[in-house]
Amino acid sequence: INVTSLYERENKGSMWASTENNGIFNVENENAQKLDLPGLDSLYITQVLEDEQDNLWIGTRLSGILKISFDSGFKKVLGLVFFKGEASLHSPSVLLEDHEKNIWAGSLGEGMIQYIPDQFTFYDLQEISDAKEAGPGVQISKSEYWFGTDLGIMRGKYIETEKRFEWTLNPEKALKNV
Repeated sequence: INVTSLYERENKGSMWASTENNGIFNVENENAQKLDLPGLDSLYITQVLEDEQDNLWIGTRLSGILKISFDSGFKKVLGLVFFKGEASLHSPSVLLEDHEKNIWAGSLGEGMIQYIPDQFTFYDLQEISDAKEAGPGVQISKSEYWFGTDLGIMRGKYIETEKRFEWTLNPEKALKNV
């Protein structure tokens, strides 16, 4: 089994393990229980994120992002969240839940999407900088985000009065002391 990502389930004593064409497993101690959902075995899963509402977000290579809701032990696939078109990510390399419970996704050569329930905002990396890939991300404060890219660390600062992000990437300074 080729494990593609691990995600710690906070305060639950277990983790999610995603795989290439073999589904998702809940791993606790040395026991692994496969998530029994039709179709997951045929997907190359790149990322898994469990949000504070216990929804499971699954990033796949070439199939976008799935959102699964667990209701009283019942598993229900809510469907693809990010579609083709302006707001699309075919192969997400990062999933992040921010302090406001919004979901962020970044992808190789496609950019980043911020998902506020029922609203998508797409950020094209090539319009912001010369970066081609958004990697791991972290939210520092309510208005400040940092994402790893193929060219260094990119900073996004939300300008509340203008309702937009100001993105900066300075590869010469981003990792200067590493």
